[in-house]
Amino acid sequence: MDSVLYNPWDDNGSTGLLGELVAKEYLVKRGYEFVDGNMRVGHLEIDLLMRKGDLMVYVEVKSSKSGSWERIVGNLSGKKLRRVFQACVSYHERFYQELPMRVDCVCVQFDWKMDVRRIRHMTNLSWDY
Repeated sequence: MDSVLYNPWDDNGSTGLLGELVAKEYLVKRGYEFVDGNMRVGHLEIDLLMRKGDLMVYVEVKSSKSGSWERIVGNLSGKKLRRVFQACVSYHERFYQELPMRVDCVCVQFDWKMDVRRIRHMTNLSWDY
């Protein structure tokens, strides 16, 4: 994993930050190229932007150190998914309009010691505007 000057165990956002680092490493090991992370689009945020060939892949990361696996996956509600798509489409149209895009989600579950317990990569999410 990349070295980080910031200790991810020091604050309340630790699970989310660590989840994003784990998701990034997971995708890089599977042939994706890291482009950017935590991009702001107005008040919305895109967790990760990866590239696979000519395809730009926008990634929402969900992580938890407690609760069931279904709860982690279920945190991607219709309202949240709509906002994710709005941010991704807006960013893509501004910077990568000429390339195809896809929206994915990586869910990361940690155990009580913050070791990765389970990862699930869901590709090609859809949401009807």
